[in-house]
Formats: sequence, C-alpha cells, structure tokens
Amino acid sequence: MPLLHPRELLAEVPWDVESKVLGGDLSLYVHVPFCVKKCLYCSFPSAPMGPLDEELYVDALCSEITSWAGQLKGRKLFSLYVGGGTPSRLSCPAWKRVFGCLWRFFDPSDLQEVTFEANPESLNISLLKTWMDLCPIPIRLSLGVQSFDDSDLLALGRPHTAKDAKRACDMALSEGLSLSLDIMFRLPNQTIRGFAVTLREAVKSGAEHLSAYELSIEDGTPYHSMNLSFCEDGYVFYRYLQWYLAKKGFLQYEISNFALNGAFRLHNLRYWLGGEFLGVGPGAWSCIGGARYRNASNLKGWARLVALSGKGVDFGEFIPNESRRSERAVLRLRTIWGFRPGLEDKRVAASLSSLCDDLVQLNKDLDGSDVYRLTPRGFRVANRIWEMLLPDC
Repeated sequence: MPLLHPRELLAEVPWDVESKVLGGDLSLYVHVPFCVKKCLYCSFPSAPMGPLDEELYVDALCSEITSWAGQLKGRKLFSLYVGGGTPSRLSCPAWKRVFGCLWRFFDPSDLQEVTFEANPESLNISLLKTWMDLCPIPIRLSLGVQSFDDSDLLALGRPHTAKDAKRACDMALSEGLSLSLDIMFRLPNQTIRGFAVTLREAVKSGAEHLSAYELSIEDGTPYHSMNLSFCEDGYVFYRYLQWYLAKKGFLQYEISNFALNGAFRLHNLRYWLGGEFLGVGPGAWSCIGGARYRNASNLKGWARLVALSGKGVDFGEFIPNESRRSERAVLRLRTIWGFRPGLEDKRVAASLSSLCDDLVQLNKDLDGSDVYRLTPRGFRVANRIWEMLLPDC
C-alpha cells in the first residue's frame, strides 16, 4: 500500500498559506454548549438545552464578547469558528443577537474564513441562510457526519442516520457552501470494509475537506464503563485512510486533516502554526499574549463568572519559555509545514534528529533553513514523538 512521502508532497504545499495564516491578527472561537443528546463517546462540554438555557447563554455570551472587546480594542478578526456542542441547535433570532454584538465590537474587514459546525439532524435551510446573511464573507460548513453506516451511528449514539447526513451535504452544496466532514474510525465492531464505505461516501458527497479521528474512550463517558468490541487496531484504519484519500487527490496537511484543491482550514492552522486566538463560551480556551486561559465548562457556572467579572475564565497561566518551545514544535509537527528549530531549540532538535529518517524527515526549506517534518509513518505514531518532546505531559 504505497504512501506519498513528504519529499514528493513538498511541490504541492502552498507555502504562502503559512505566511497568510501567521500574518492574521486574531482568531475567534465561539463555543455553543447545546446538543440534541449526549453521544455515548462525547467528553466535550455540551448538554441538551433546557427551556431557559438559550437566553441565559446568549446574554452571557454577548457580555463576554463585550468584555474581551474592551481589552482587545483595535484587534481585527482573521478567522471565526463556531463550534460545539451543536451550533445548529441555537435559534435564528439568537444568532442575530450574537452577531449583532460581535460585529459591533470586532472589525471583520480582514476576515478570511468563517466556519460553522452543524449536525445533520438539526440543520435546516432557514438556519443556513441566516448564517450566510450574518457574515460578510462566504461561510464554510463543518458537518459532524462521523459515519455513513447506520450501524456505526447507532453504536455511537448519534441522533442522525446516513440518509440525514447525505441530505445535509446536499443542502449545503445547493447553497454553494464549502463543505467539510468529520468522520471517525475504529468504532465498536467496525471493519475496514465498513470504514471503506464511509470513506467512499465522504468523497462522493462533494466535500473538499475531511477531518478523520480515531475513537478515544474518555473517562466519564458512557463508553468508558461499557465492554466494547473492536475488530482492528486503529493503526490499520489510519493507514488505509492515508492511502485512500491520497489516491483520491486529498492532501494530508495535518495529522487528522485532508484537503482537496487547497481547501485548508485556516482557523485550525492558526492553532497549529502558533497564531493568537480568543475563545468565548463555556469550556472555550484562549491563547493571547503568551498566556492561555480556560473558561468554566458548565453553562451556569460560566454564566455566573461572566456576570461577576465579564469573562468566564476559571483558569489561566503564563507559559514558560521551555514549555512554549516544546509545544510549538509539537503543534507545528502536526502539519506538513513542519518545525524550524531556532537557536534556543537545541533539545527539541536533538530529539527529532534521533528519529530521522523513519518517523521524521529533515529537509532544507525554501530559504535554506532546516525544517523537520513527520513522515507518513510518523503521523501514524505521533503520540510516541510527543512523549519525547513533552516529557512532563
């Protein structure tokens, strides 16, 4: 099963994307904590919406946006990502309030990308048109399909069917939207043959971007206490994923992300390449000015903090220089743009050099500087590399 090696991929990489992403000012993530029901594997801060929850959420969100805007006066948005939970659970009037507040305080004149997450069962044409009308540039839709196999969806506790997923894809494309799909692999009782069907349907859907994640069993989820059966190791699924999508013209530009015709997700690249980002809403994270902050994950707890201080932050820390260098290496190595060591990165560079050429490849960049990139096999066993670079994690 041959795989393209990064050396052959370098000619396809648009190097201007990196400078474009890092040249942006500020990225904003908005977390919507509501969903139809909690899926069996989900550990994200989300829950079904109570009768008064939408008003509580929107009031607190607008207050938090206003508070941060006062601190970040003059900053321009480069990208906006609305995730969850399930953003498509929020009503159209609620979205109009949120965006009325957002555009009152943040300048969208440099905005390069707007992405909304949605789930197939709650997406409708009225909501899509509302999102499109509220944004100054064309929006992108990230659809939580997870699988095109109804038995997989039932096992995951997803509230939609494969037919719902196809309907939602068609709806997005009929409105001319750029479509991204989330899919999962190594699900309970899933076979490679079954996963191949999902991949074929994902490619046929018209999506120009795919994000693929191995199922992770997290503490506190229903899956954690269940006796689950798995047919194959995750490595087998991931290797097939890399091979099949490369054959279909998708470029693997990050460990879990594949783009067709250069349809990279700029907002996520800000995380991996080292741009500053602000997160608002329950459970959202921010990284600004050399510090990171985490919001309280519980809706009512977050809203109480916002009422008291203007922000929902319950944790913050300045990142020590050594930790920042190691984390920067790990995040950049997730991408095909790779990691360029500076003079202060000797420990990280030495660790990476010991892994060449099986897991890591050392190239010369366009300006002649050293750049380390993971090989396709390195992508598949990346956790081993992170353990070397982040020994205290």
